[in-house]
Amino acid sequence: MILIYSFSSLIIWQHIARVYNLKYRPSYFLERGADLCIYFWTKLGELFARLSSYIHYLRLEELAISTRELIEPLWNSLTSFVYFLKGYMNFLNKVPYKTSLYIGSVSIITGLVGVGYCSTSFGVEVNSNNTV
Repeated sequence: MILIYSFSSLIIWQHIARVYNLKYRPSYFLERGADLCIYFWTKLGELFARLSSYIHYLRLEELAISTRELIEPLWNSLTSFVYFLKGYMNFLNKVPYKTSLYIGSVSIITGLVGVGYCSTSFGVEVNSNNTV
């Protein structure tokens, strides 16, 4: 009931203020409030648009190039052991004593494998009590 009386009073006040051309009427305050709401939502929309433009500043069309620049050195590092064979073949092509180079390579590889095998087979084992 109070709401009906309040709304009726506002209508009467608005009507009298409009008829007598008074500055302060209920619509004046509602218009100021609406103007503030419109200003707030406009600024909030502009802020949201600025935040949404991050994709433009990231320049996603350049993302593939950036990804390649990051992955390429990593891949080269992981596959760099292949250059061992390249260096070996370069040296092999420069020397006339290829057979002795092959025999020397096989003996080095055999020796390394033997040392690795012996160190794991005959190594000293440690008990859980940290005694030898």
